[in-house]
Amino acid sequence: GSQVPLPSTTQGTGSGSANGTAIGSAADVPVGQGASFTVPGGNSEPGLVIQPTKGQFVAYSAVCPHEGCTVGYQPLSQIIACPCHGSEFLVSNGAAISGPAYPRGLTALTVTDSGGQLYIK
Repeated sequence: GSQVPLPSTTQGTGSGSANGTAIGSAADVPVGQGASFTVPGGNSEPGLVIQPTKGQFVAYSAVCPHEGCTVGYQPLSQIIACPCHGSEFLVSNGAAISGPAYPRGLTALTVTDSGGQLYIK
């Protein structure tokens, strides 16, 4: 995984807004790339946010439903892949397409871009 962790803007504050919890700047997730973040909620669950096309963001729990490894976005093949056992997931909806996780997909998160900040609900 070549994801760059998003610099957290809400570390330790627990502050949310009507938009949800800020996870970082939209500018930190270039088109066609992904970035990692910590899913809000206090259990330090890894998350993955991707901007597949300009202005469109998708986010998922980065925990593979097979054995809990952390998945990553593969920009060249445009899939989300698990490094442990090779499960692969669609970027569009997190659905499993191959590997031992199939048919269980990734947990989708609601991500919004508000004023250049990304929020998770």
